[in-house]
Amino acid sequence: MWSNGYRIYERPEEEWKSEAISSDSSFVRAFQDAAREHQMAVGITLLEKYEGGPRNSLILLSQKRC
Repeated sequence: MWSNGYRIYERPEEEWKSEAISSDSSFVRAFQDAAREHQMAVGITLLEKYEGGPRNSLILLSQKRC
């Protein structure tokens, strides 16, 4: 959960859950742009907003489509 610095311990659950972000957020797009610019694959983790509650997600970004 790099997007929030893994800061979930010793904090109220509501507080860190409110830090969840969508998979199309500016945080993800910044890494997507960097992967494209440097022509490399990048894996990022984030606390992702999800209908059933936030989840710890990994997104693999690549300059090429699979």
